[in-house]
Amino acid sequence: MVFMPDSERAAGLVHEANLDVGLHLHFTEPFTSASCSTGLVDAQRRVARFLRRNSEFLLLAGTASLELIMTHPPSSSNVNS
Repeated sequence: MVFMPDSERAAGLVHEANLDVGLHLHFTEPFTSASCSTGLVDAQRRVARFLRRNSEFLLLAGTASLELIMTHPPSSSNVNS
């Protein structure tokens, strides 16, 4: 994860071990790294507020869309915001 207090240390360990890396953004967890600008922190707060207020609608819309293209409902749902 990025934008967290321990992100830079973790990145150093990954670099030393020469590992492949994937990006994980947690949109509802506050960005707390000291390197985050005020603008970035404010933008993340707005996104988190939107997602929290609209998560049920987004899940229902995603489920309906998947049913259209797959012709049957999903067997499970996983929301990772």
